[in-house]
Amino acid sequence: MSSGTPVWVVLAVAAMGVVGTLAASVIAQVLSGRREARQWERQREHERERWGREREDRQEQWEREDHARWHAERLALYTELLQRIEEWDHVVNHVLPVVDPPANPSEEDQHRLGDALSAVGEADRKLKLFASKETDTAAGRFFMDAMLCYARICNGGLNDAEQLKPVRFQVRALADRKSELLTLIRRDLGMPAGLETFKVS
Repeated sequence: MSSGTPVWVVLAVAAMGVVGTLAASVIAQVLSGRREARQWERQREHERERWGREREDRQEQWEREDHARWHAERLALYTELLQRIEEWDHVVNHVLPVVDPPANPSEEDQHRLGDALSAVGEADRKLKLFASKETDTAAGRFFMDAMLCYARICNGGLNDAEQLKPVRFQVRALADRKSELLTLIRRDLGMPAGLETFKVS
């Protein structure tokens, strides 16, 4: 600038330069802050989505594990019930006379039959929480009919041929109850309907 330029003009130009530099710096800082804020918000949203997916994955895993535990518990209880029913059948077939003359069971056989019946009742009681309503009802019907069969056998129901007939009929009816129960158990466990055997080792 020429020597004739007033000092205030020189100062004003210098001040404008300083203000411009400061303004540029402030604007740059503001823009940079906004970019960082947007980037941080995107990262935070990404983290929320990631945590949400992980939470859903964990929830699904827990549900699968709960279902597997429930299924395993149900399988164990159903298997126990079927084992106890097989044991009951074995004792009944041992107690019922196969040749004439008919005879009432010995006291020992009556005890064995009573123990087998109690074991069926205990297995039926334990599965109530895990069984479907239909299966629970069918198991209860089997147990009630088995009690009636026990009462007939142990209260003089085998001492002649005429009294033996209704007992044999009731035993056959129990076999039908067992077949119905097995069908419902297969359904509850998701087993194919046409499957012929159910292992109760």
